[in-house]
Amino acid sequence: MFRKARNLFAAGAVCLSFGIGAKAVQPARIPGDVDNSRLIRIPHSTHPLAKPQFDHGAAPDNLPMSRMLLVLQPDPAKQSELQTLLQAQLDPKSTQYHKWLTPA
Repeated sequence: MFRKARNLFAAGAVCLSFGIGAKAVQPARIPGDVDNSRLIRIPHSTHPLAKPQFDHGAAPDNLPMSRMLLVLQPDPAKQSELQTLLQAQLDPKSTQYHKWLTPA
């Protein structure tokens, strides 16, 4: 599952080329398999009901996972590029003015 997520993320990173500057191929941001022995807890990110007294053991494999949320931190350089593009698209003096992103 993590391998699929990594591949999906890498494909998404390639698709999110914002058309600013040279069209260089972006390296994978997740270069290898996820190592579950190297976890980092994010403070104040655990749901209040996720406590030992509410643990009912392992969930069945066929349990649907609804309301699951995966939050990824954007690459600061890509975020800056996106902000620059968004500002340029709204600036009548820019060559990017009203050149909206398309699925292609």
